[in-house]
Amino acid sequence: MGCASPETVMNIVDKQALAYSCSDKDKYYLVGEIEGAKIRLAFVKNQNIMAKGRYLIDEHPTIVTALLKFMKKYDINKVNYCCLALAGLVEDGTCEMTNEHTNYVYDCQDFSVELNCPVSFINDFAAIGCGIQSHFWDQIQKEQFSRSAAASDTAVYLGAGSGLGLGFIVNGMVYPTEGGHMRYSAASEVEFALVAYLCHDLGTKHVSFERLLSGAGIGALYDFFSGRPISALAAFCGVESTDAREVREVLKADMRHNLKARYISEQSHS
Repeated sequence: MGCASPETVMNIVDKQALAYSCSDKDKYYLVGEIEGAKIRLAFVKNQNIMAKGRYLIDEHPTIVTALLKFMKKYDINKVNYCCLALAGLVEDGTCEMTNEHTNYVYDCQDFSVELNCPVSFINDFAAIGCGIQSHFWDQIQKEQFSRSAAASDTAVYLGAGSGLGLGFIVNGMVYPTEGGHMRYSAASEVEFALVAYLCHDLGTKHVSFERLLSGAGIGALYDFFSGRPISALAAFCGVESTDAREVREVLKADMRHNLKARYISEQSHS
């Protein structure tokens, strides 16, 4: 994914405003971001944002329905081009949104037919990377703490919301990733206990960074450290009692050996 071209519509890094770079200022653009449970849209005319809207995906039969509702509300009759930033890997104009868990594949050609205009998809963190370059790159360069870092033209950016996104920029090229789904590596007794709890609570053997650093992750951390997951930890450790003190004694005695070995064994077979 390259930096913003004249035809590229982008969602800038703060996710509160949308802008684009285009040599033809007489065209009208519908741009938006689709992630998690929300849709953020904007109508751009002559490099000015004319209208913005936010919609919940669950309240609409399809994403296109929300787009058409937005256009009707603001009496938008003409759109020359539409670009949507989606939270998932975009390939050949299609995208399967990572956290939907439906295996449904969105196709920009289907959107084009219903909206009656050309439609392109872009990964949400590719859009943010383009926004960083277009709006904040000079500021970032000025704020670098070392000359070597400034001279490298390299930056890494991440953002937590419904999920955890990660991307990087090297020599003007934007590279979105699905780095939030990398496996979280526990390195202490508390962290191993946290992973054990999440494995049991989520019914999975794969605990990613996104499970901890996201909206849902903040809730999981609160549950763990507030003491609510004692029953889950007890079940994982094979302790019949759910008394917090007894469970903690088991964790303290066995964490370095039995629990850690069990976790490593499960990971090796996942």
